[in-house]
Amino acid sequence: TSVACGVPTKVRAEQEAQLDARFKAIEIMSLALRLCAGKEFVFFTGKGGQGKTSVACGVALALADAGLRTLLVSTDPASNLGQTLGLAADGLEGVSTDLGVPSRVTSKLFAANVDPSKAADAYREKALSALRKRGGTDKELQKAAEGLAGQCTVEIAAFDAFAGLLASPAANFEMIVFDTAPTGHTLRLLGLAWEWSTFFGKNASGASCLGPVEALAAQQQTFQRARDVLADESRTALVLVSRPEVTALKEAQRAAAELAQLGVKGARLVLNGVFECDDENDDDDVVARAWAAKQHK
Repeated sequence: TSVACGVPTKVRAEQEAQLDARFKAIEIMSLALRLCAGKEFVFFTGKGGQGKTSVACGVALALADAGLRTLLVSTDPASNLGQTLGLAADGLEGVSTDLGVPSRVTSKLFAANVDPSKAADAYREKALSALRKRGGTDKELQKAAEGLAGQCTVEIAAFDAFAGLLASPAANFEMIVFDTAPTGHTLRLLGLAWEWSTFFGKNASGASCLGPVEALAAQQQTFQRARDVLADESRTALVLVSRPEVTALKEAQRAAAELAQLGVKGARLVLNGVFECDDENDDDDVVARAWAAKQHK
């Protein structure tokens, strides 16, 4: 076995790998504490494929390691939370879809997925129940059910699930981390939902994919509280995750501007996948140096 500085090469490589892992853990812990200091909620969003789920999981784990009882929630219909946390092969498997009974990941970290289908079923029942209590006719119930049958209802149901967490956070968690759909779609939906609720509030028989007006009235306070929490920088941190690429950064900039128009300001940016070229070992690696130079433009 070859030896370098009196340490076998294999052992030296293992020690360097362990040290590198520790440095990365310290970096993630530092990032988590900077982003989340004094906050109750932190949202991670960004263009698909930028690593927002990986960053969200890393920060959630760091917060839990720091002693904070943390809930990690994915509202992405294409969630791979279970895979990222090492709990399942892919998809929604391995992680609870019941926000009230999340999966335990570590002693301080818990995780849950918002299952779009289950959330939509629950939302439809809640919306129709309000109409039944009012004594709605069979024709009104049928019309409302038809309005609730589309994909729009699936999307608003996912928002409704995490709006409930914002409006009435679980008392046994000190921090809630959200991994949302790409480019902040779920957050932007709040503004759209509020516009629709105002519109249908003018029509006593109004119905849409949000549900009959009775359901909207019941949700108005919850949605308003959720919006207030999102806009409160003292309680909420919103983080856009992007790779150091022109197209991805431009989309992050657009998303930040759209969120600001909704009143959600102070978005932070995390650059993921930054390639560091080792000057000592990569002098002859033309590809590595070219890639590093492209990222740092």
